[in-house]
Amino acid sequence: MEKGGYVKKLVVLVTLCLSVCAFGDVVDIQFSPGGGTPGSWLYDGYTTLSFSQVVNIDIVEGATSDALFGQQVYIPDLELSEDYAEVTPDGPIKIKDAAGNVLLSGTLAAGDFVSFSTIGAMYTEYASDIIVTSVDNSELASDFLGTIGVDSILDFNLTLQFNENFSDIWGDHNEHGNGFSGSMDRISDPIPEPATIILLGLGSLALLRKGRTQHS
Repeated sequence: MEKGGYVKKLVVLVTLCLSVCAFGDVVDIQFSPGGGTPGSWLYDGYTTLSFSQVVNIDIVEGATSDALFGQQVYIPDLELSEDYAEVTPDGPIKIKDAAGNVLLSGTLAAGDFVSFSTIGAMYTEYASDIIVTSVDNSELASDFLGTIGVDSILDFNLTLQFNENFSDIWGDHNEHGNGFSGSMDRISDPIPEPATIILLGLGSLALLRKGRTQHS
């Protein structure tokens, strides 16, 4: 094969490697606990939304086999803006194990707060991003956590169920509450450092040279 053909193959291999390192597979966790430990939210009638501090993860990558299944999501209080359209988290979001050890912590950004309806039900959705600040998978050995690194970005979604539009109860000075569900979807990982990129390139080049030697 001509030299140009190997160069083209090298470019393709490096591009594929960078794509895998930069983005990886899309994975997600869902928390919508039911049974004896339903998740719940409480609105204080002013500006603050708070949540049950024990919210079990019930789906990981579409199944219940990952070690992260059954661990707990800790959602910070959410502070509503004056027009209730935006919320600002009062602290980080965390995933902990049953012993209280922090498995993942991340900065939860401010996001939109939008009401919508389905047949016979009203919901309000909060969508934002999580920038991961710490991950500890040393004890749990979760496949999901093994794909997450510091500075990874998770797409966070929280859906509150209520029997009317949330704007109708904003600032009414009465407590309200109901159930909720949520999810975290990985949308990106940190781009590899230059040294990592060089190693990927050299490794790919070595493989191509080996292949050319075998076929010469």
